This record gives sequence, C-alpha cells and structure tokens, in this order.
Amino acid sequence: NVFCMKYIKVYDTFRKSFTGAVHRKLSPSIFIIMLLFFFSLSRYFFWCAGIVFEDFPLENFWQYLDVKWLMTNLLESCYYLHSQPPTFNLFLGSILKLEHDPSVYFHIIYLIFGFILYYSLYQICRYLRVSSGFSIVFTTLFIISPQAILYENWLFYTYPVTSLLTLAALFLCNFYSTQKSYWGFLFFFDIALICTIRSAFH
Repeated sequence: NVFCMKYIKVYDTFRKSFTGAVHRKLSPSIFIIMLLFFFSLSRYFFWCAGIVFEDFPLENFWQYLDVKWLMTNLLESCYYLHSQPPTFNLFLGSILKLEHDPSVYFHIIYLIFGFILYYSLYQICRYLRVSSGFSIVFTTLFIISPQAILYENWLFYTYPVTSLLTLAALFLCNFYSTQKSYWGFLFFFDIALICTIRSAFH
C-alpha cells in the first residue's frame, strides 16, 4: 500500500509536469502539423503497400446516374432524378468533365475528406478535455484502421458523409463554447449539405 501511494504520487507529479511542459512548449499549430505529418506518412505507406483508389462504383452502383448522363446532361439529369439527392451526382459529374484522369481527382478529394475527419476527431477529443497526446494516439489509430482505409479508397458517399458529420459535431462544439453565430451557421449548413448527399438523413 505504501509503495502504491508513493507510485501514484510520483506518477501524478510527473504527469502534471509533463502536461504543463507540453502546453507551454507546443502551440496548437504544432499539433496540427503533427496530424498532417502522421496522415501523410500513413497514406504513403498504404500506397506503397498497393492500396489504390477504387472508382468501379461509378459504372456499377444504382445510386449513380449513368456516366454518359453525368458527362453530357448533368443538370437536367440531377433535376429529374427522384431516387437520390443531387449533390453527390453533381460532384461526380463535375469531376468527370475534367480533361485528366478523374480517378486522380476523386482520390485527392477523398484524402482531403480523410484529413478533415482526422482533424475533427482530434479537436472533438480536445474539447472533451482529452490530453493532446492521447487525442493524437486515439485519432491516429482510428484513421489507420482497416475501415477508414477501405472507405477512403472507395468511391461512395459513406466517407464524405462521415467526414461532414464529424465536422458538424466540431462546429456545434465551437458554437456551444464561443456562442459565435457563424459557428451555428456552419453547423446548419453542414447538416443541410449532408441531407443533399444522402437521403437517409431526410
């Protein structure tokens, strides 16, 4: 019992000293740079391992308009499409109209969604008073999980919607803590955007 009490006392002293040092020496921008570094490094390793972006749903999934309509008659096709909200098909058609390989652009945009998800989760953890170190560890473990890698490299609206939902939660946290109206506007705009992507949120 005496040993346990001494260990707890030493550990608590060390934890407070270490946490104080981290907060004194490392600014929030440093942690954002660390997130960007870990994210870029992990995606490079997965790319070296042979993980590539899969855009086969574009020509096979019933949720999407025919590729020919997306490229030649995008606005009218989205207007008359009753089975799906228009935004994701508008996104697909806009990328397909570019001259270069659309798969590259899809991949880049999904990587951006991945970092948005990573950053939002980290900031939510910090809002919940999780330490910076643990927040980075937890969010990094999530962002390199098989599920995250699968959906990040699969052309479907699940990953963008997940990123936008997490970002909406961050906007709501910021609105609650600051009471600034623009955070509330961003929150409702984000939720409205999700509703125009996936009908399950109607």
